[in-house]
Amino acid sequence: MQTFTAVELDSDGENASGANTAAVVESVNAFLATLDADRKSTATFDFGDNQSRQTWSNFPAATVARKGIALTDLGDGSKAAALAVVRTMLSAEGYSQVEAVQQADDWLKENSAGGNSDFGDENYYLAVHGTPSAAPMSSR
Repeated sequence: MQTFTAVELDSDGENASGANTAAVVESVNAFLATLDADRKSTATFDFGDNQSRQTWSNFPAATVARKGIALTDLGDGSKAAALAVVRTMLSAEGYSQVEAVQQADDWLKENSAGGNSDFGDENYYLAVHGTPSAAPMSSR
């Protein structure tokens, strides 16, 4: 099984996507703070849990089970905080693409024969691997 190493974002400024490590850490911690213990347990994984990171898929969630917590399992505040994480990690163009894909999924659900539940924005998940930190892995 393939292993992954930490990705060091730029904590002194911004990288090509506009993400700043400190801002991403802040938004992830703010999201996690909105969750009760059960939901937090569903949303978080050890950084070394390679299987949960390697089994992601872009096939419909009904076909390939997702790791993490479904956005529809979140209250309004937690869902807004989860989307803030995504917005913080991506450029404005990247986040706009996320919104467009979600809208397309909703359209597919509404316009598929029998209201196919394989589509729709309720099939989006968020998972946090490891402990959010702006410190380089080598210094932890």
